[in-house]
Amino acid sequence: VETESLHTFYARPWQIGFVIYHGYKLIEEHSYFIRWSDIQVSKGAAEKTKFDKKKIDEIGKDPKEIMEILGKYIYDESYLLTGSNILNYDIMIFYNTMKKLGLKHDYSFLSRCYDCNALFKSYKLGLKPNYDNFLAWQFSLNNWKQK
Repeated sequence: VETESLHTFYARPWQIGFVIYHGYKLIEEHSYFIRWSDIQVSKGAAEKTKFDKKKIDEIGKDPKEIMEILGKYIYDESYLLTGSNILNYDIMIFYNTMKKLGLKHDYSFLSRCYDCNALFKSYKLGLKPNYDNFLAWQFSLNNWKQK
């Protein structure tokens, strides 16, 4: 997810990409640019994320169309959702954008989220997962900082 800012409540995504795997086999690849009429990306953010307003104006799609596609996968219970820092950022962007667009927006999918950031921290620290409260355990690791 690339957004106009890092603010998880107000930021709107201008690019969304995801892949579908079955085991190690790549099944589908998705990459979408989202066209908002009034999106504002700072010069520094645009450089880091390769934001290109002309490209988005040319090939960007309607936000509702793209979020409905993404929602189809996120709310499908047959999928496990994985990503780096998805619990602290991507999921919030997804939820808030769905809400703003008047689309289904609940957190019923959270129990199927596996955040690679949390899992890698636990591995590096030698911590065993708390499977009884796995979601809260991931959130706590994502927010834990070691000096």
